Amino acid sequence: MPPHDPPALLRQGAALHAAGDLAAAERLYRQTLKLDPREANAHNLLGVLARQRGDATEALRHTGRALALQPEAPVFLANHGGALAEAGRLTDAVLTLRAALVRRPADPVTLRNLGQALCGLGDAKGALEPLERAAALLPEAAEPLLALAHARREAGDAVGATGAAAAALERAGTEPELAAQARFLLAALGRAAAPDRAPAAYVRSLFDQFAPPVSRRS
Repeated sequence: MPPHDPPALLRQGAALHAAGDLAAAERLYRQTLKLDPREANAHNLLGVLARQRGDATEALRHTGRALALQPEAPVFLANHGGALAEAGRLTDAVLTLRAALVRRPADPVTLRNLGQALCGLGDAKGALEPLERAAALLPEAAEPLLALAHARREAGDAVGATGAAAAALERAGTEPELAAQARFLLAALGRAAAPDRAPAAYVRSLFDQFAPPVSRRS
């Protein structure tokens, strides 16, 4: 890998990031930015990495910088929206996620994050449409169905919530954490025995992270 080739460094960093080597990926992203401070993808991926570590301040800084460099990029809007939501800035998150969906309306991650943010703001009924679309786009995934079940319960639709939670349990497969969340929700709806304790997260990864392949600067 050429030591002074930002695109090559970025690609290698993204590969290490995908493999779970966050420290090595961070080093390469920062090396990329030393060579090219306007490389928006490096800022975006540092923001994703910060979100994985639970560092909301750093995530907002980097996703915000990526968005400032490319304000129309749907990926950057989506990641910044997720970072805003994780920082508790739900109203700003909704606006940013809606802007991302204008540019890429069929992205299930952004749809799910928007639904979660709306639900967090107390607008469970408004959350239903994006969450139903997210579940339809990922029919084999448990996570969107769990989020949808929660929103339906909050909206007063116990029957719909039960159906979504049961479907999530069926799709949880070999992921015990997701299955535990589905059973917990079914118990809360009076459709299953109460567990000994609540799962660690009621709905895992409340605001999903989105790190697609590195794209060329537009």
